[in-house]
This record gives sequence, structure tokens and C-alpha cells, in this order.
Amino acid sequence: MPVGDSGLADLRSYPKAFLENNALVVFGSNAHASGPCQYRLVLTTRQGWKSVAGSAGERAVPYWFMVRDGVFHPDFDAARSSVAFDVYYVSMREFTNGQWEDTGTTHFVLPGAAGADMMVTSKLNGCTFGIGMNAAGAKMVSHLRPPPNAQLASTVVPQGIEAGFAGGSIDYRVMSNGAENGTILGFRAGGNWTFYTQRFRMRPNATGLVEMVVKLS
Repeated sequence: MPVGDSGLADLRSYPKAFLENNALVVFGSNAHASGPCQYRLVLTTRQGWKSVAGSAGERAVPYWFMVRDGVFHPDFDAARSSVAFDVYYVSMREFTNGQWEDTGTTHFVLPGAAGADMMVTSKLNGCTFGIGMNAAGAKMVSHLRPPPNAQLASTVVPQGIEAGFAGGSIDYRVMSNGAENGTILGFRAGGNWTFYTQRFRMRPNATGLVEMVVKLS
């Protein structure tokens, strides 16, 4: 089995273990709306990424990335890529001109049945990702980039995350900052979504340290 397909199979079967023993960065663009699309998982030949997640010691780990199918990435290698697979992509939304982009694009509902069984969003870097209940196994999610004014951000980010739930509640808020970044993936099984977050700290020369992996069910 090609290395990319083997990696994808491991990620699907053992997501927490994969994320503890591999660095994974997802690339996307807020120019694309949230919704179904296809991605690829690619193993690079880059050296220097480390992990302490799930272990007492720091160790070298492979570096993978996910990229939308058909979008150029300088490290893409067809021999190390998986086949294209279906996902729900959650686009990052921003606070501009005194308001968040409208709720129809700020939030996205992951269905409890039908469609892709994996969710991806671009790397968190100073952003907040919200996960909340909807109905019948569906989950409403959002990926928000705060405005540069810290005082304003402390007010509008919680408001933006909570907007659109129509009386529902937030189950999780995953936050990042300039030093600690994050990868968030969602997987649906048996009509229910489970999310995993990989937190990593960037280091020189485009390397990083995976610090922890958390399962959010």
C-alpha cells in the first residue's frame, strides 16, 4: 500500500496514536467556504519535528500535511500522497468592519449522517475553534480569527463562537496563540462526531514540537 494511503488508514483507525507519533499540519484558505471537498494526506521528507505527546521523552516524528486536492503545495509528492478523500472543510472566519461574517458562513453544521465522515480545518494560529451540539448527532462548529485588539477580542470571540446556536450550548472551545498552534480533526462513527486536537509549538527552520493530543468527544 502506498505510504500516503497507509498513513490515512492509520489516522482513521487510530487517530490519537497517529497524532501523538506524527506531526500533522492542515492547509486551507478562508477564500473557500465551509463545505464538502476533497483533501490529500502527504508524507514529507522534512526532518526536525519532535513529539513529547503520549510519552515522557522527546522523540523525532515524521511530518505530514493535508492539502486540498488540486491545490499546489511545494512539498507535494505524488509518491507520498494518499488518494483524494472526502472531508467537510471548515473555513476560518474573521471579524471585519465591526462584525463577524454572517452566521451562515461563520458556523457550519456537520451532519450526523450522510456525506463525508471526516472534518478538517486549517491550522489554528491565534484562533479559536468552537464545537457545540445541534440535533440528531449533528455538530455545529466554527473557526474564528480574533481581531488584533486584545480587549475587543476578549468580548467578540466568545460572542462569535456562541452565535447561531439558537439556545444550544458550546461543548468545547479550542484556543491557540502565536506560540502554540493546533490541528483539529473530526471523525464521525455511528452517527456521532469525535474531535481530536494536536497542539504543537513552532521551532526554527519550519519545524515544531508536538506537545499534546486531546480527544474531545
